[in-house]
Amino acid sequence: MIKKTKKMLEIEKKINEPVDKYLRREYLENKKSTVDIGKILGMHHRNVNTWLKKFEIPTRSSSEAYFTKYGMNIEKPSDEQLRKWYIDEKMSSKEIAETVGIHYSSIVNWLKKANITRRSASEAKILSNTKKGTCKRKKKISDVELCRLYIEERNSTNEIGKILSVNGSTVLSWLKDAGIPIRNQYEAKLAQHRKEIERPSDEQLRKWYVEEKMNTYEIGELVGVSYNLINKWLREASIPIRNYYESRGYSFEKPSKERLRKWYLGERKSAREIAKIVGVDSNSVLQWLKDANIKRRTLSDAQFAIYDKEIERPSDEQLRKWYIDERKGTREIGELVGVTYQTVQGWLREAGVPRRYGTVAMIKKEKPSDDQLRKWYIDERKSGQEIAEIVGVTAGVIHKWLRNVGVEIRKDYYDMHGYTFERPSDDQLYRWYHQEKKSTIEISKLIGVNPTSIASWLREANIPLRDQSESKFVAYNKEIEKPTDEQLKGLYIEERKSTHEISEIIGVNPSTINEWLRKAGVPLRSGYYEYNIFPVARSWEKLCREMATTFYRKIQKYPPLPNNTLPDWGIDYNGKNWRVLFDAKLGAWAASIEKDIENYLPHCERLEFWCLRGKRESNNHRVKFVFAEDLINKLTALRREDLIDKVRTIMSGVDPYDKRQTKLFEI
Repeated sequence: MIKKTKKMLEIEKKINEPVDKYLRREYLENKKSTVDIGKILGMHHRNVNTWLKKFEIPTRSSSEAYFTKYGMNIEKPSDEQLRKWYIDEKMSSKEIAETVGIHYSSIVNWLKKANITRRSASEAKILSNTKKGTCKRKKKISDVELCRLYIEERNSTNEIGKILSVNGSTVLSWLKDAGIPIRNQYEAKLAQHRKEIERPSDEQLRKWYVEEKMNTYEIGELVGVSYNLINKWLREASIPIRNYYESRGYSFEKPSKERLRKWYLGERKSAREIAKIVGVDSNSVLQWLKDANIKRRTLSDAQFAIYDKEIERPSDEQLRKWYIDERKGTREIGELVGVTYQTVQGWLREAGVPRRYGTVAMIKKEKPSDDQLRKWYIDERKSGQEIAEIVGVTAGVIHKWLRNVGVEIRKDYYDMHGYTFERPSDDQLYRWYHQEKKSTIEISKLIGVNPTSIASWLREANIPLRDQSESKFVAYNKEIEKPTDEQLKGLYIEERKSTHEISEIIGVNPSTINEWLRKAGVPLRSGYYEYNIFPVARSWEKLCREMATTFYRKIQKYPPLPNNTLPDWGIDYNGKNWRVLFDAKLGAWAASIEKDIENYLPHCERLEFWCLRGKRESNNHRVKFVFAEDLINKLTALRREDLIDKVRTIMSGVDPYDKRQTKLFEI
């Protein structure tokens, strides 16, 4: 039974009937939309849609909703009719759409849901040309003929496509299937222009490039290829490629290391000035300096060099005197010397002078004595911020001074702000919280603190806190008695009740039952199997779903049924029943099969059990047993060797999803 919310109960009072009955009548029989129902009930249409799903009322698709909204009486054709039109009669999706009277995109969606394989673009084009009478040839030619057209006659894929009345992508696919190597972009370009180009020898390249001083563009035009390919050939021949200036015929002499050192360090010229003298750009000069291991100037040094400043670095003793004895700042020292404060900071680091940080660098007041700090902070209970305002520094500096003298910093909010109250004892907290069932909010109001402090005190006293559901029970004065671990195991394992059924018996939500089961050490079931008890069942079910996805493409995992049972997967839900429901079984004679048939068969047209072992025939034509050998035959037809190996692996008792492949199951 579905538990109704407070909003649902309010709506039922308003309409004087059960809300699920009202929704089923208005949505299914009267064909009203969720928007119209939402306006009548005074709620958003998305909430209406959520309620429809909750009461398991089949919702309309977007196309069905569109037809209903505009009064279009269009009936969706059956899968057999779609298959007949599309496959047998070779009708296109647009032709079927014109027949039905809807857009062709809806036809495409219907074909996907019916698992009808759509034609490729080339197949659709061939079919269209056949109907028009313009298709000259639609059959694939032999690999030998294809090789002759592509390799010997050097036709492109588009040219072959024009000959065979298909597009170039189809020809490309044929070439890959035949194992014919595809030409790259450069080879295709050569083939397009019918050029028989032979790579020049290394000696010829050296003659053109080194002796005759031809550039790569000129050699490329001579050979008939791009300059990039010429560069590649030169590198393969170990011929050094000329730089930017050499390739453009600029004549200059690269200065020696001594000349660069004299210009840059002795005469303090910049890289741009040296570049103008030599006739190159500044980047080349910087690269030369790097190759010569000449250290580049910093930004401030470069500025001094530009303005012809002869700045002498102060000695370490002078820096220590200014910074420590006279307590000058780095900006003040920078103004005296004529440099930036960043340069002064660098000099201090080089001299090993410890730098000042924060307010210590700005004030020249004496630090209070240790006794004075203790008096303010402990005896007078001043905060760090109040002491900082008296001294003229930040609270962080005060806290640092207090830690240096061994004073423990107050961390509690109430201690920091001077609140006085007495913390209750552990026994008093236990009596309030567990015996009198008071909440942390109620206890906090009694003492005058916030609830988080109460929760912290309870944890310090090792008093277990109530979880969310238990807190709700206390808030609504519910007396819920938690069952014992043995009772939980009896309900869950022996009677095989679900967590929802147990929650309805006790009067709590299923998540609380899950938590109690975990604390009791009871392994939770996922789906039907208890994975911690039957690991082979888990692996077989996972493998079966993987094979079902291969066979049917789209499956629904654990489809919920009206009787609160969950088969392993299903396909093609029509709003009332499933076309096929599936369940994976270790053996064909499992004890649970008869009960599963009773639970699943009323909600599907056919029920299939995929069995790992055993042989069994069904007396009911709607129930079918599929065995591992049958699945292997299907997979062989689809050439899925990977799944065949997994089936045979699990038949031998080994988990195919275990990377180590060492864990054996006793089947």
